[in-house]
Amino acid sequence: MPSNEEIQKLLNPENMRKLLCMAKERDITYKKHFLDRLELRSKLNDFIPTDVKEFKKIIINRNPTLVIYENEDAKFQVFYNMTEEYDLVIILAIMHIRKPVRIRFITLHPQAVCERIEKYGRH
Repeated sequence: MPSNEEIQKLLNPENMRKLLCMAKERDITYKKHFLDRLELRSKLNDFIPTDVKEFKKIIINRNPTLVIYENEDAKFQVFYNMTEEYDLVIILAIMHIRKPVRIRFITLHPQAVCERIEKYGRH
């Protein structure tokens, strides 16, 4: 689990992106709930990837817009702006921050950009 100092660094979207890019495939786990939501929500929203391979392209090629720490089990909400109207919010847990970086993807969901702006301001 990350220290308080490490958590503060990860709240920077660029630092979170670097960490996500560093994680090796063998050190990433996907909860069944995440995989189920990926499949279901990709059918309902054009901007949600259809599989894990496409999902990885998003986290590697896009910078997060905002990162929020949930303070339970080192969970983070990572927001990616996908369209003018919608963000993709990914909930993940950092299991181990030093090499090897271990990440567990918990769930993902679309959210209106206006909700992020209303709650957290423009990012």
